[in-house]
This record gives sequence, C-alpha cells and structure tokens, in this order.
Amino acid sequence: MQGKVLVATAAVWIDRMPSTSPTDLRVLASIAIVAADGTAVPSGLQIDRISVARVEEVWASTSVDLRRDANTIEGVIRQGPLWNNGNTVDIVADFTDSAGQHYQLRATTTTVTTVY
Repeated sequence: MQGKVLVATAAVWIDRMPSTSPTDLRVLASIAIVAADGTAVPSGLQIDRISVARVEEVWASTSVDLRRDANTIEGVIRQGPLWNNGNTVDIVADFTDSAGQHYQLRATTTTVTTVY
C-alpha cells in the first residue's frame, strides 16, 4: 500500500431531515479512509463492501456510493435496518488497491445518531 498507514473514521445516522420521507427511518452509514500522516491516499483504492454490525445483526452492502479527494476515500451505504438512535455498531470497509490486494479497516464503537 505504498508504505502508507491507513485509518478509518465512520458515522451511522438516521436521516430525519424534512426533505426525506418521515416514515423511512432506516440507517445510513459512511466510512472514510485517510492516511495516518495526513498525506494523499493511494489513488487506486476502491471500497468494495461496507458491513455494519450491531450485537449479532450484520448489515452489509456492495452498493457503495464513493466520494474521493486527494486525501480521503469515503464510502456511503443507504437503506439499512431500523436501528435506534444511540445503538452502538462496528463498521468494516473491505477494499482493494490498484494491484488487486484485499484489505479491511474497522471503525469500532460508532454510535447511531439522528440528523434533523
């Protein structure tokens, strides 16, 4: 991975913004991968799957919306389960580099929040 140490930050939320459906309270999740030293992440990284685990329940998706800039690659998944605000989850990103090597990064103890 070009000698880079990568770290993950994550968020899980329920979108209750007025522009969304007030009855659709399924969670969304994102995980961002950055270089620990603040430099650019390798350009060939691709997030292939995001998994979110709560107790014994796992929600996983390969339908990942990607956002990237020079220093970050972020994946977002939507249409998750009906979890409650305040639940604690772990999030895992399965990703590959430009050589096809597979990796995982985990963000632990992420709290589900609500966005108004």
